[in-house]
Amino acid sequence: MKRILLFCLLALASHTIVAQDHDVGGGKRGSARGYGSVYGMVLDEKSGLAVEYANIILYSQKDSTMVTGGVTDSDGKFAIQMVPFGMYYLTADFIGYAKTYRDKINVQSGKPDVEVGDIRISPGSYSLDQVEVVADKLPFEYKIDKKVVNVSQNLKSASGTAVDVLENTPSVDVDIEGNVSIRGSENFQVLINGRPSVLEGSDALQQIPARTIKSIEIITNPSAKYDPDGTGGILNVITKKEEDPGLTGLVNLGMGTNNKYSGNILLNQRLGKFNIYGGFDYRSDDFSMDRESERRTGYKDTTTFLESNDDRTMHRGGYNIKFGTDWYISEKTTLGFSGEYGSFEFGFSGNGKNHEWIEPGDTSIYYKSESEMKRPRGFYRLNTNLTHNFNKPGHKIEASLYWSDREGTSEDKTLEWLTDANWINLETLNSINSKETGDSKEIRANLDYTLPFDESSHLQAGFQSRIENDDEVQTFERYVENVGWVEDDAFSSSSDYDREIWAAYTTFSDEIESMSFGYQLGLRGEYTLRSITDSRTGSEFNIDRFDLFPSMHLSKQLTNDNQLMMSYSRRIDRPRGRYLDPFKRYKDIKNFWQGNPDLKPEYVNSYELSYLKKWGSTFFSFETFYRHTENRITRILTPMEDGMVLHTVKNLNEDHRLGGELMFSSHLGKKLNFNISGSLYFYKLDGELSSENVVKESTNYNAHFNTTYKFLPSSRAQLMLRYRGPSASLQGTYKGMFMSDFAIRHDFFNRKASATLQIRDLFGTAKREFTADQDDYYEHIMMQRESQIVQLTLSYRINNYQQDGEKNRKLQENTGEEMDYGY
Repeated sequence: MKRILLFCLLALASHTIVAQDHDVGGGKRGSARGYGSVYGMVLDEKSGLAVEYANIILYSQKDSTMVTGGVTDSDGKFAIQMVPFGMYYLTADFIGYAKTYRDKINVQSGKPDVEVGDIRISPGSYSLDQVEVVADKLPFEYKIDKKVVNVSQNLKSASGTAVDVLENTPSVDVDIEGNVSIRGSENFQVLINGRPSVLEGSDALQQIPARTIKSIEIITNPSAKYDPDGTGGILNVITKKEEDPGLTGLVNLGMGTNNKYSGNILLNQRLGKFNIYGGFDYRSDDFSMDRESERRTGYKDTTTFLESNDDRTMHRGGYNIKFGTDWYISEKTTLGFSGEYGSFEFGFSGNGKNHEWIEPGDTSIYYKSESEMKRPRGFYRLNTNLTHNFNKPGHKIEASLYWSDREGTSEDKTLEWLTDANWINLETLNSINSKETGDSKEIRANLDYTLPFDESSHLQAGFQSRIENDDEVQTFERYVENVGWVEDDAFSSSSDYDREIWAAYTTFSDEIESMSFGYQLGLRGEYTLRSITDSRTGSEFNIDRFDLFPSMHLSKQLTNDNQLMMSYSRRIDRPRGRYLDPFKRYKDIKNFWQGNPDLKPEYVNSYELSYLKKWGSTFFSFETFYRHTENRITRILTPMEDGMVLHTVKNLNEDHRLGGELMFSSHLGKKLNFNISGSLYFYKLDGELSSENVVKESTNYNAHFNTTYKFLPSSRAQLMLRYRGPSASLQGTYKGMFMSDFAIRHDFFNRKASATLQIRDLFGTAKREFTADQDDYYEHIMMQRESQIVQLTLSYRINNYQQDGEKNRKLQENTGEEMDYGY
């Protein structure tokens, strides 16, 4: 029955496609006598992409009175109906873009339908001696279904990764370990140029050099076209790729205090019908960290106390080789191929001191440890895609095939010694090594079709298959004197994970011009087959499930510079990997981990309402949101005998987030600009713990401030401040955190090169504190990363933006603006 429903959805979309393909957009637009129509398309000047929901205003050529208007659809197209015969001019404008004019529009009886063609608009454009110079972009741009982070406006992008770019971004939080969350959720999907990343979540973002990023799209309510995975939404990283004739490129070298090194190169060559590109990235970063903790566990009539102090070094690094080509077979058909090969490294090493005692009684022991955790992952990705455009603008079909493989062996080694109160070794207490070898493969096939009915409405439909396989082997070893490392079968196991997802979707969008109102409705159906096999018991845990994921996006243009948007989507977080493995794993001398194969997926219903306003160079936005999570997956800590703690996960509760986000951006004079953003939301968690109902509530808030000052024509300084407020979980609370960064950049060699110096955590205030307080369990953890990190990055651009430097100098003198060179 579930398969029938899925294929009915696909068949319905396909039937609509076939039925409409015989007469696409036929008929005249101006139908009434004495009236005509004006239609065209609005594109981004730099990228060539469609600009959706741009404002189109039609004025009388005679007296400049406003006659009528409209907005562009998601393909950038517009059609203004019922235009009286006469001479007109129009303006095209959107928040963050300069207003563009098109005149001599003659709507007459002999030619009532006037096509004005492509209108290209650009962020803050100026015309000077017939050379177009583009001013600084806004740090953030808003579209109907996403926020766009313009990376060139962030000086931290000189030496950091995608995570560093997101640290001062609305809707996003980053903790001191570089873990990213979207509105409190760490479950989000990472796309690179619209395709899935081989790595997941924060690991994927840590691997992408910020210098290679053009923009990052934050999609908190994706449409039905996108995969529904990730309750927090989607982060789509758009990388740089030039298509100008000849050879172009970008080279970056960076270094920082305490063993931080990075380098990357991007090259692009346009040869006739072929565009060839490639690059290499390398990164190796060490961060020192201090960790202090106190724990109290109660079991029956005794209480165990544990105090720990650890000095750690965290390491992130790896390399990445990218390559690809686009073959422009014809004006309407393009075939693309791209690949990626690399390695990602993450790990900890450190020393710890522990004091444990038991009450009642006089048991008191001291022990110290040396630990080393390594988690290398080798990976590769191959992708091919074919796009064909039909004669009708916007009418196209796209097909893609994606293959990825990720494998590696992680090790977590701990050596422990019993000591006296002065930390002098007495005897070896424990020597353990936990290994995990994994191989993860995935194949995806996509087919997407777009059918425009007229200039304002279109249908999209598509089909997707995803086939995944994960093989994991867990090996637990103990060190035996005079023998070496010996496997302990009691804590060793293996598992096999297989999953198939078959999906179909359709979306329909249109606009009601008389009301300046646009909408998009979508529905996605997914059929999931999943199987987990445990090697020790031979048990199988299977899922056979069908899900529906609706989406809705609405937009209302109130006036020329005021816009209201509303959206809804339903998303899912499917547990996998160690969250589902039922085998109990030995973490260390005091902790076990055990997955739960009966976990249900989390479902999130997300609602948003946004208001946008622009006054010249000043931009204001306000968003309200409500998110309800069902089957909330929660980590549970359960005390055991001998002071041991079992870590596991269960579907224990649901949560609610209700709040708002505010963003304000403006220029003060010709040299200073700033933006302020913040969010405030109420969080409520309803669950059950130890057979008792538990309700946790908290008011969460964060704030971001970013200001840039251009103190010389080729130099600028930037200060970033952010505060992450306290938050609650089922078993504890997190304390608030404040961080600050400062950077300065100078361009030289006619702006072909630049040097950027930055200081991270300027005031040394970044730390994370967590407290759990229950009847039989208490724990307080404080972790602080090294502060005042100094980093220097040198950049050089090859054959890019060879503009006349004298003309750009005159522009800055007259307007205070400068070219955006994509730094």
